[in-house]
Amino acid sequence: MLKALTVSEAKPRLGALLDQVSKGREVLLRRKKRLYRVEEISEVVPIPARPAGYFHFEDGDELTKLADRSEPSFDAS
Repeated sequence: MLKALTVSEAKPRLGALLDQVSKGREVLLRRKKRLYRVEEISEVVPIPARPAGYFHFEDGDELTKLADRSEPSFDAS
């Protein structure tokens, strides 16, 4: 089992520890009685913005008329 470093032990070596994580090695930190694992995450790709008018429907659009006639699926009150 790997030795868990305390936060105080890890602070001066943080850069080296992150290098180890990027190479696939497991780094564990201990703070009081809790144990933490340091791991690399991939960058989150944001959801693209929709162009202006993306959800615009022409007045009289058949699907809009059909949706307007339907019963609501929830009670908004």
